Amino acid sequence: MAASIIILYRLVWRLIGLGLPFYLRARAAQGKEDLKRLGERYGYSMHKRPHGLVYWLHGASVGETVSSLTLAQAILDQQPSSSVLITSGTKTSAELAKQRIKGMPNRRIFHQYHPHDHPRWINRFLDHWQPDLVVMMESEIWPNMITLSAERGLPLAMASAQVSTQSMRRWRGLGRLMAKALFPKFNAILAIDADQKANFDQLVDDPENVLIGGSMKAAAAPLDDQPHLRQAITAAADGRPIILLASSHDGEETLFMEALEAINQSKNYWAVMAPRHPHRGNAIRDMITANDGVTGQRSKNEAPDAAMDYWIADAMGEMGGLIRAADVIVLGGGFAALGGHNPMEMAALGKGVISGQHIFKNNAAFDALDAEQAVIFADSAVEIADAINLLTTSSTRLDLLNKGAKRAAKKSQAFPRNSATALLSLVKPKPNERKIIERGGR
Repeated sequence: MAASIIILYRLVWRLIGLGLPFYLRARAAQGKEDLKRLGERYGYSMHKRPHGLVYWLHGASVGETVSSLTLAQAILDQQPSSSVLITSGTKTSAELAKQRIKGMPNRRIFHQYHPHDHPRWINRFLDHWQPDLVVMMESEIWPNMITLSAERGLPLAMASAQVSTQSMRRWRGLGRLMAKALFPKFNAILAIDADQKANFDQLVDDPENVLIGGSMKAAAAPLDDQPHLRQAITAAADGRPIILLASSHDGEETLFMEALEAINQSKNYWAVMAPRHPHRGNAIRDMITANDGVTGQRSKNEAPDAAMDYWIADAMGEMGGLIRAADVIVLGGGFAALGGHNPMEMAALGKGVISGQHIFKNNAAFDALDAEQAVIFADSAVEIADAINLLTTSSTRLDLLNKGAKRAAKKSQAFPRNSATALLSLVKPKPNERKIIERGGR
């Protein structure tokens, strides 16, 4: 029965494949796909396969790409002569990967968009890259990617693995046949914590293949600083506390504005909004001006100014400077049912956060912060306002929050190294490559 469900799935994808090119071109016309790189969606590549071992890490969007980059560096620390291919599915994640790869010490990292799960496109991709290891990051499950890789005898793993309560119900219910066809094919699943290990134990044939590897997001390296940006923001604040709304989504900016309006009658704060998707900057600007607010926009080269109520940081690659400049950080993604975003990017720089409680995609990271009193949960504008007031009027509580964040970040630093070691143990080097790896590892 498990084999039959895969045959049916592949048939469905052959039908989807007839219309998908038209859909992708329509998305490209809307700016949601990169027209110049659409070929990557069909398994073509703009990169030549490098010599030696190639490890493929696949994730969905920005968060998984951060995890992939962290794990990639740990792999290359152990095998510097190898290469890592990272795939993801969004323009934002592609831009982030491009920027961060430039700043990494080992440049043997490549990014391309993942091919959609059509059997022909996946096989084309595998024919080109011939990966020596396939790793699905976090909760990424694409049946043809998994089964076609397994049919070639490639080692398969999940890293930073987690499955939501809703997905677990689906895998144990209507999706049980697909689960039986997929999860036993993994040679190793590195779960983020003991609770997630217990989930995956129920989905695999051999629970010994499920280990605790920790969260790669929790161990992400500190983001690069932008001193000029940080100094410009500090100058514009003119001594006022700087409140940052980081990685926000539609609706969260409104909540943030309501919170600040409740406590900012005398302009005692200076605020920055950094949307998760920078293309939303214009919409945020319209919302602010519609409420008679004064704003400036990074993408329009409008510098921070003391007279602004909000400055919109709608550019990629500048979060490191924003975090360092901020006195208080409200982290988006958790105020609606979105799953939250990675608070460890802030913790790595010694900053705790205020967050909503819809954090199911990042429970492990938030649990680590909560254990160190490095997060304040808030669900409404009033609660956000109370938390901001507390942190800006009590230096003791702010210091407790930030020191706790630094402790939590430090505890997670071993995760990538240990996960890389476990993953590399699955790979049997080809005879003519073994000497290269050993020489590169000295």
